Amino acid sequence: MSSSLSTGGGKAGDADYTLFLVVLAALGASLALAREINYGVGMQGDSQQHINTAQTLLAGKGFLINAIDTPYTDWPPLYPLALAAASGLSGI
Repeated sequence: MSSSLSTGGGKAGDADYTLFLVVLAALGASLALAREINYGVGMQGDSQQHINTAQTLLAGKGFLINAIDTPYTDWPPLYPLALAAASGLSGI
């Protein structure tokens, strides 16, 4: 019974392939960082609205998305409520 997978024999091609994968991973990480650097990871779209709403809850203004009193009506209220509770308990 033979295996079609190589167990590695220290070939020069293995090192080239490993280097290729490392460079590819570094490039992918760089692109992800460049995309997220302005807002932070996960701070776009819905996430920003949830965090803003949690902040207005902590400020005692209710379920509002922002400082101009836009009501939080597009999503269920549990997640920002949980964020506000966690933030209030932890002080973060």
